[in-house]
Amino acid sequence: MAAVGLRVKTGKALAIAIGGSAAAPRAILREEVALADRANMDTVHPYHLEFEGQPKAAEAAARRARRIGAAALERLFETVGQRDRIESITVIVNTHTPPERITSPHMRAHGKEGWLFREICEQAAELRGIDPATLSIDEIPLGDRATQRVLTTLGAEFGRPWTADWKLAAAAAWLKLR
Repeated sequence: MAAVGLRVKTGKALAIAIGGSAAAPRAILREEVALADRANMDTVHPYHLEFEGQPKAAEAAARRARRIGAAALERLFETVGQRDRIESITVIVNTHTPPERITSPHMRAHGKEGWLFREICEQAAELRGIDPATLSIDEIPLGDRATQRVLTTLGAEFGRPWTADWKLAAAAAWLKLR
């Protein structure tokens, strides 16, 4: 059984796949997955186009990001699936606040982009036949002693860099092995 944690960032997801059990997790894969085309920043920040008065261009850029992200995540899931059967996918986001509740137009554009990349990850999991869990950062118990022990072990297996975002993805995946 494999569990995948996807830490959603603007235009990408930091993916950690682990297998084994909660008591003895093992590293399967760590990969940064491009959910947009870095050569075309409109796909990374499509809702800035909307903010600038170009709603049609914003929707076209968001559709392109959805295609890019879906294909990249399918490749990731295929790679993990060759090593172990994926049982769970957890998507880690900054917040559960819907963008419509954000009053600042510029910050709302950022919120819509965050929501877009979240949805890309959730829909890719659903296409794989897995109902994803979506957790905000504050729902991951990084301070828990058991979590710290596991993250230390996995960090040694995965190697550097072992930043907070990689740890979030690993902890979210490990929680599903419990």
